[in-house]
Amino acid sequence: MALLVCSAAFTACNDDDEPNEDTITEQTFLRCYAVVTDLQNGNQSVCTPITIKTELNWTNPKATVSISGLSLNGSAYPNLTLSDMKWTIASDKWSEIILANPQAALSTQTQVSITNLKMRWLDRLDFAEYVGAYDPALEFSFVIDNRFKVCGSRAPMFMSGITSTTNANGESFISSKTGYTFSFDVSTQVANLNITKAAFAEKMPALDINFIEVPMAFEPDGSVAVRNQSLIPEIAGTPQPSYAISDLNIYITPGKGGTISFKCNFRGLATYEVNAKVDFDSYQLLLNNE
Repeated sequence: MALLVCSAAFTACNDDDEPNEDTITEQTFLRCYAVVTDLQNGNQSVCTPITIKTELNWTNPKATVSISGLSLNGSAYPNLTLSDMKWTIASDKWSEIILANPQAALSTQTQVSITNLKMRWLDRLDFAEYVGAYDPALEFSFVIDNRFKVCGSRAPMFMSGITSTTNANGESFISSKTGYTFSFDVSTQVANLNITKAAFAEKMPALDINFIEVPMAFEPDGSVAVRNQSLIPEIAGTPQPSYAISDLNIYITPGKGGTISFKCNFRGLATYEVNAKVDFDSYQLLLNNE
């Protein structure tokens, strides 16, 4: 299984001897990316690595967020720091920060307008042992000076859900044990998809299958897409022509998930159509199947 990497530091700023002080935690999201769209001319670029640091006040639910690594029109952009924003934890356990003040202070002390900011994340702390690292789900978006729309997430993305496989006879096999890790290189716009415990039929042994260096694209809302690709997958680093893949389509939206579909021609004897509906919340299915 691919090791997912993200740095998170949780530090409490209160002291047991001073119960009247606010409880504050700090957290850092590394290896983020952002799709930046110039709303005036439609130009689009992708920035990485983006680092997002949060300071959360649990006593008085307010948040401060610092964002570094952005570039606009090919030039590095100063760090953004936004403060006094409302944050909540919803019933689905996703944390959410909503912009309260439409001004952000840059590191140069220049004021810019930040509007429509939304940041959501799911810590998935109980998932760390399964994946091998702290692996939160994350989505964020905002607009700078009413011109630059910024949308992004973390990479890689680990998702799971329900996978349905249909053979040539129309018989279906459904599994909730399969996991999908989608990673990509921003500079070359190629992606890797690592599938764990893949099974196309009830009696088929579960396999870890890798789709390597597949062309992909970024959408303005931060979504990532692979369209109609054919390839030879790998198992344990060895190409497997007996499992030729065609019609590979992937569409993943930050914070929500998406769909993964492809056809597998097994040794030229049988074709399996695979359709997976994946998200960032269903990882509990994997934990329950351990």
